[in-house]
Amino acid sequence: KKGGTFRVGVHDGNTSDTFDPGTYLSVGQIQLAHCHRSYLTEITPENGLGPDMADSWSATPDAKVWTFELNKNATFHNGQKFTSKDAIASLNHHRGEKSTSAAKALLTTVTDLKAMDDHTLVIELDQGFADLPWVMTDYHLVMLPANADGTADWKNNVGAGPYKIVK
Repeated sequence: KKGGTFRVGVHDGNTSDTFDPGTYLSVGQIQLAHCHRSYLTEITPENGLGPDMADSWSATPDAKVWTFELNKNATFHNGQKFTSKDAIASLNHHRGEKSTSAAKALLTTVTDLKAMDDHTLVIELDQGFADLPWVMTDYHLVMLPANADGTADWKNNVGAGPYKIVK
């Protein structure tokens, strides 16, 4: 049911907490991320792997190239449509020499991210990795809107999860 107020008291809140997914550390940050942001894939109630912002995924036989078909109807809370450019910006937030993200090590085998079209993301790896779709459920790897310069916009608290942050 849409509407209403969700209030929760959680331990581990710190004055240094931010909405930067690369810095998620406390229980409060992690739970908040799962409430207001979404991921490419998610762990189902049956402990399987299911879709979230990606409808499906497939790999080459050597598991070095993964193709994620993104949900064409997915939008962020601000009404912006979710595209492969957003997914690339979100993942690149954790990559690169200057990244301080706690999830940087999870993406070290990624050599390239490509937007084949608005709803097709290709992830190229330097070695086969059959568990990549499971890694995409990591609490740091939220999907964020892309800024005009290709970086991820984490500062505006915009997400695509079941709850929207009002204040």
